[in-house]
Amino acid sequence: MSEQETKETKATKKTKKTKKKEKMMLTLDLTAQNIDVISDTIGTWTTNAGAPSKDVLRLRLTVEEILGKVIANDTHKTITISFLKLPGKCILRLRYDGDRYDPTEQEERDEVSELILSNIGIVPSWRWRGDKNELSYSIPIKKGRPEFILLICLLAAILVGGLGRFIPESVKTFSIDYVLDFLSNGFLNLLNTFIGILIFLTVVTGICGIGNAAAFEKIGKRVLLRYILGTFVFGVLSILVIWCFSPLGNSGAGGESQAHAILQMLFDIIPSNLFRPFLEGNTLQIIFLAILIGIVLLLLGSKVEAVRNFAMQAQHVCTQCVSIVCVLLPIYIFCSLVVQLWTNEPAILLDFWKPLVICTGLSVVFLLFYTLLTCIKLKVSPKVLLPKLIPDFLIGLSTGSTSLALSTMIDINKNQLGIDESYSGFATPLGVLLHNESYSMLYMLCTVFLAEHYGVEVNLAWWITLWLLSSLIAMATPPVPGGTISCLSIMMLQLHIPTEGLALAVTLSMFLDFLCTGVRIPILHMTMALQANRLGLIDHEILRKKTNNK
Repeated sequence: MSEQETKETKATKKTKKTKKKEKMMLTLDLTAQNIDVISDTIGTWTTNAGAPSKDVLRLRLTVEEILGKVIANDTHKTITISFLKLPGKCILRLRYDGDRYDPTEQEERDEVSELILSNIGIVPSWRWRGDKNELSYSIPIKKGRPEFILLICLLAAILVGGLGRFIPESVKTFSIDYVLDFLSNGFLNLLNTFIGILIFLTVVTGICGIGNAAAFEKIGKRVLLRYILGTFVFGVLSILVIWCFSPLGNSGAGGESQAHAILQMLFDIIPSNLFRPFLEGNTLQIIFLAILIGIVLLLLGSKVEAVRNFAMQAQHVCTQCVSIVCVLLPIYIFCSLVVQLWTNEPAILLDFWKPLVICTGLSVVFLLFYTLLTCIKLKVSPKVLLPKLIPDFLIGLSTGSTSLALSTMIDINKNQLGIDESYSGFATPLGVLLHNESYSMLYMLCTVFLAEHYGVEVNLAWWITLWLLSSLIAMATPPVPGGTISCLSIMMLQLHIPTEGLALAVTLSMFLDFLCTGVRIPILHMTMALQANRLGLIDHEILRKKTNNK
C-alpha cells in the first residue's frame, strides 16, 4: 500500500509539473501544403496557452514567411515543432533537418515585408544545434487586454470626477497640485522626449521599406501615391463636413492677411536647420525632413545600407521606449480626466455626441463610395463583394486594431478577392501604415472638439494646417499602443490648443477608433483590388465567385 501511494504521489507531482510546463510536439514533412497545418497548430497552441491574440497572428505570419524561405532552399525534409509553456511566457521552437541554413539572414529578402513584420511582429532567433537548424520564439502570456484596462480607468475617472462635488475644495486643490498634475505632466514630458524622433524614424524607415529605386519605379510608386492621395483627398472632404458643423470663432483676419498666413505656413514647413524642428517640436518640419531623407536613402540603395540599418534599429529602440512609457497611459488618463471633471462640469462628456455622429456619417459615406466605385470598376456585385470583407470589418470594429487583421487581410486578398499574392504581400503592410484617411478624420474631429471646448479662434490658415497636419500624422502614426495619444499631443501643440485637454481627446479617440478601424480595413481591401486591377494582378474569376467558407 505504501509503495502504491508513493507511485501515486510521483504521478501527481509529474502532473503538476506538466501543468506548469506544458510541452507539445509535432513532427511532419516540410512541404508547402503543411505550412498551413503548422500555422494552424501554432495558432491553437499559443491561443490556448493565453498568448495575446495580436501576438498569435503576428507569430503565424512570421512563421509562414520563414518556412516559405526554408522550403525555397529545397534542402530540408522534416520539421519538428515543440511548444513549451512557462510561467509568464511561451517558447516555440522549430527544428528542421538538412544543411546549415539561417532564413533570418537571407540576402535576397523581401525588405518591405521584413520591415513591417519587424515593427509589428515577433523576430525569431536561429542557431545550429545537434546537426539541425533551430528557430526559437519567445511569446509573453497576456495579462489583460489594454483596451479593458483603459476602459476601467476611464470609468473610474468618471466616477471619481462625478463625486468631485462632494469633496472639499481644499482636498481637490491639494490633489490636483501635488498629485494629479504631477503625474500627468510627467507622463507627457516622457512621451514628448521620444515622439518627435519616433515619427521621423517611422517615416524614414517606411520609405526605405519600399526596397530600392527599381522596385519603387516598377510598382511602389503607384501604390504609394494612391495611398497618400487617398488620405489627402478624403481629408479635404472630411474637413469640409466638419467645418460646416463646427461653429468655431473666426480670428477676424482679412482675406489678404489669411492668404499671407497660408503662404507663411507653407514656407515654414522648410526648416532653417536640421535640429530646430526637433527642439521646437515642429511636426510639419519633422515630417518634411523625414520624407526628404527617406527618398534620398531609397535612391542611394546599397550605398547607404549601414545608414538604413541604423535607422531601422534606432526606430526599434524608440518604439520600445515609447511602449515602456505608455505603460503609464492608464494612470495618465485617470489623473487628467479627473482634473478635467473636477474643474469642469462632468456633462462635458455628453458633448461627445457630435463628433461621434459626424464620424459615423463620414465613415458610412466613405464605405459606400468605395463599394460603389469598386463594384462598377471591377464589375462585381455588392452582394458578392461585401460578405467577403465582413470578417475583417468585424475584427477592426471589435478590437480597434489593424495589426490584428493583417493575417486575415492577406488571406482574403488572395483567396476571396483574387489579388496576386506577391502584390498583396507588398501592398497590405504598406497600406496598414499609409492608407489612413480614417485616422486623419479621427485627429480632425478630436482637435476641433477641443478647439470648440476651449473657444479657440481660428482662420482659414488654421483649417489648412489642420488638414495638412492630420493627413501627414495619420500616415506617420507610430505602431505602438500610445501612438494615437502622442499624435494628438502634437496636433494640440501645433494648433495652439491647451494641453490639459489631451485627456478629453484621448477619451473621445477611444470611442472613434473602433469605428474608424472597422471601416478602414474593408476600404483598404477595395483600394488594393482597384490598384491590382490597373496593374493586371487580379483574378476576376475568384473575385466574382461567391464567398466559400473553408
